[in-house]
Amino acid sequence: MTALAPTAEITTPPESRAGSTRLVDWCGRVPLGVYIAVVVVVLYLPFARLGVDPHHDGIMLKPALVVSKGGVIHRDVFSQYGPMPAWVQGVGALVFGHTLFAIRITTVLALGVAAAAFGTAWSRIFGRGVALWAVGMWAALAYFFTPTTPMHPWASDVALMFQALALLGLTEGLRRRTGRAAIAWLVFAGAASAAVAMSRLTVGALMCVGIGVCLLAFRRWIALAAVVAGAVGAAAAAALYLGVNGALDDWYDQSILLPARWHNNFTGDGGRQFVRDRFVHSGLPGFAIAALVSIVIVVALARTRGRAHRAISIGTVVLAAVAALAFATGDDTIPYWNRAAAFWTIAVAGIVVPLLGLIRRRPQREVAHVLAWSIGLVSLSQFYPISDNRHLWWSILPILGPLGGAVVALTRGVGVRTLAVASLVLLVPFAFVEYRDTVRVERVSIPEAPVLDHMLMDAGYSKFFRSNLQAVER
Repeated sequence: MTALAPTAEITTPPESRAGSTRLVDWCGRVPLGVYIAVVVVVLYLPFARLGVDPHHDGIMLKPALVVSKGGVIHRDVFSQYGPMPAWVQGVGALVFGHTLFAIRITTVLALGVAAAAFGTAWSRIFGRGVALWAVGMWAALAYFFTPTTPMHPWASDVALMFQALALLGLTEGLRRRTGRAAIAWLVFAGAASAAVAMSRLTVGALMCVGIGVCLLAFRRWIALAAVVAGAVGAAAAAALYLGVNGALDDWYDQSILLPARWHNNFTGDGGRQFVRDRFVHSGLPGFAIAALVSIVIVVALARTRGRAHRAISIGTVVLAAVAALAFATGDDTIPYWNRAAAFWTIAVAGIVVPLLGLIRRRPQREVAHVLAWSIGLVSLSQFYPISDNRHLWWSILPILGPLGGAVVALTRGVGVRTLAVASLVLLVPFAFVEYRDTVRVERVSIPEAPVLDHMLMDAGYSKFFRSNLQAVER
């Protein structure tokens, strides 16, 4: 018998190996926030041109157009939410054109920046895995995935961006401890906090107080001084601009007095009784069920090793996938973990779990953890008095990172990957089905209204819109 010749080894040319290594090295040097921003913008951008809400879109579009053409906010045009949203969206109108689509694009970019900044800050504080899970949860719950609710270019999007930038500034400044770079980051954090107040006054004011209390409690005197300097400087610059242009009294009337009167006479989902009922009948039961299931899974994983450990982990994810697919393709939803109920479950968990995590970790050494939780807790105030899915979605992003970090602390890392993947698996199929259904809705353009260039409106609603447009023109 003849011996078989040995099989020749297939080798990669040195040039190819070097090229692949350089690509991997380059990808590794790209900051996590860049990847997050790109994914969020690509995911959300298709929705920027879908649907038109004359009320909500008009409230934000008019100030942006006036500001982009040289007008003064509050003096020349009404704005209930302060000057910052109109300034940001006015820049968007200058760059992308004087259309609704332009400020929708600006909204998508603001959301991308918010996700990237929160993701970067959380990766520094809690780890990369927690940051990716938190951003993934928030992305999967986007309210505009549903066919009935278009993306709104709202003041909350701008506030969310500056909340994220403030946390990023605090994280980077405290991480560096001393030096000009640290002071610059902390001053930036203060200015971003003031910008939140100029977008959503209540959230921004509470956030400034929360940051100040945290820094005082940890005796970070230099950091506190830098943050205060940034906040006071930004607020003073805005007040000076409004005062010089005769708009300061109008700002007070529009952003403070009017909302105070409206607060007692609003319509829609919200109010003390509504929030109380949702917490009691949705948030607390949802949290109890999620906590019980999580404890069972963590205890089972902690007591097993090897094949049994892997079987429990894989089995949990598979069961979650089967449940999600079964519900996503039918008319029913998973109790306490559908889109509406999940917001309330996360809100309750975001209040309780990070508090337990901070107690367990002895927070006197964890100023960044306390700051992140403080900003997240304050953000939850956005779902009062209006508590629809839009306000709930805007409010929960800042609390998701501290929630994930607290779960890691409480479980000591046991089973956290399984819990993270299972929670995402339970949401992603619903998000995909709604994403697909929303994109498939029949829509038409409105060439009669140049301000709606590139926008697509529901075909049935467009008939109503056209008849009203003709009535106005007559």
